[in-house]
Amino acid sequence: MRNKRYRVVLSIDGGGIKGVVPLVILDHIVENFKAIGKNVVIPDLVDLFAGSSTGSVICAALMHKERSGKQQFKVQDVLQLYLQKGFHIFKKEFSEFYNRGNNPLKVVLQSNFGATMLTDLFPDFMFLSFDLVENEPYLFTKNSSDIAEVSVAEALIASTAVPGYYPPIKMRQYELADGMLACKNPGKYAYNYAKLCYPGETVLMISLGTGYRKEERKDWVEDEVCRAHEYLSNISQVDRDFYYLRLQPELNRASIDIDDTSEENLKALVDDTLDFIHSTAHFGRLFELMKIKFGMAHTPI
Repeated sequence: MRNKRYRVVLSIDGGGIKGVVPLVILDHIVENFKAIGKNVVIPDLVDLFAGSSTGSVICAALMHKERSGKQQFKVQDVLQLYLQKGFHIFKKEFSEFYNRGNNPLKVVLQSNFGATMLTDLFPDFMFLSFDLVENEPYLFTKNSSDIAEVSVAEALIASTAVPGYYPPIKMRQYELADGMLACKNPGKYAYNYAKLCYPGETVLMISLGTGYRKEERKDWVEDEVCRAHEYLSNISQVDRDFYYLRLQPELNRASIDIDDTSEENLKALVDDTLDFIHSTAHFGRLFELMKIKFGMAHTPI
């Protein structure tokens, strides 16, 4: 894999407030570039953004541009939104209070994305939702024929409607709910979509998790996360044009709950992620790959 001759897919898991975890990783990438005198935004490094649930929100925010073409939100902006407004967005008590009208997540998404349409987003994207009518995954993609009149806010609301927190969204013949009902880890769907978008090209997938605990008792959601990871790991062994890097920090202090927005837990999410970054060789490899993509290195992996 040399220079810029490959496509980068950024895949971000669902996980509510634990979206703090991938945001800290992405922020560290940006800060490392600053340390060597380069100002980059994540879209400079990514060809396809893929997200499930909170991962879709993060992806869309990083892709969103002002009318001038300037990036609307930097990684640090999105991270601060999670840290400062997470209580209003992800806390179940608030979602229940607003369940009949403008729920807090809907308010935040509409105020930040306004009338921006999915067709306005760049580059390629894939946001995972789930159709309760057909009982199957539903993908919002740039190549979908039925997104012309769908706003970014509408798509994200439909991709984050967690059962028990927010009601499903009716959109034409579909009844859409949170993408985690399909898979918390959208990597498998992102791989298949990338192969359609970039036939014959080399693909590097960077898959960012939202944290796990070793002693955690796995449910079907976490089982699907593991199966998706195993699927992609196996494919990377046989597909010479596919490189796969999974970054999934262990949560030693933070809660695994998707709605624990206490100050203590937010700090623990940040600290656990920083511990992971500083203790794993994977991050160093990731940064070197990003430098290659940015045109700063020519060494093959």
